[in-house]
Amino acid sequence: LPSEVETVIIFITVGLYMINEFQTVLIAANRFIAMFLPLLYHNLFSNKITMIFLGALYLERGYASVSKVFTVFAADCVLIWESSVLCPLSNDPSCWENFSSSSDGFIFICVTLAVFGVTILLNLMTFAKILRFYLSHNVDSESTFSVKNNIKLFVQTVLQDSLFFVDVLFTFKLSSLSTHRAWLFISTVFVWETIHMLDGLIMLMFSDRVSTLRA
Repeated sequence: LPSEVETVIIFITVGLYMINEFQTVLIAANRFIAMFLPLLYHNLFSNKITMIFLGALYLERGYASVSKVFTVFAADCVLIWESSVLCPLSNDPSCWENFSSSSDGFIFICVTLAVFGVTILLNLMTFAKILRFYLSHNVDSESTFSVKNNIKLFVQTVLQDSLFFVDVLFTFKLSSLSTHRAWLFISTVFVWETIHMLDGLIMLMFSDRVSTLRA
């Protein structure tokens, strides 16, 4: 592929990946509102409003990706897969320094950690209320099953959300610890592939049909 096309593909796929991860916050907020503000749920999370939220997220990430591509092209730079170090790099090292400063990486890690923390907090509060509801009533076999199922869903959510933070931590911080090609491969490509593999494995582990954790 031409280097320009490769650059566009890399930025677009990263943008889509970010959308997928930030949707977890929207899902957590959806559950939280349903449990704590049920009377406002249909006003805050109707199909129309949900589509607006998602549309705004796609537009923001799309704009960020496109503007980044134009900025990179304006500086006569491209981002390509470099086989010598087994990870995507700029054609000119100075380009990477200009567009990916360490402070930007640190800020992005902090933002990601904050998003992860908010998601965990919302899910924890939702889970606590569900658990309190079941424990405050007579616990029969059906209620016990519901409690166990909600515990599994909460654990699954925490595990999958934590994968994104690990990915960002390696990509934007730990990958800069060494310039050796082995470490660059481990901290980028290997981590990315492992994260996706673990995400699928977690889904299988907690699946109702294919599960090793079935109650």
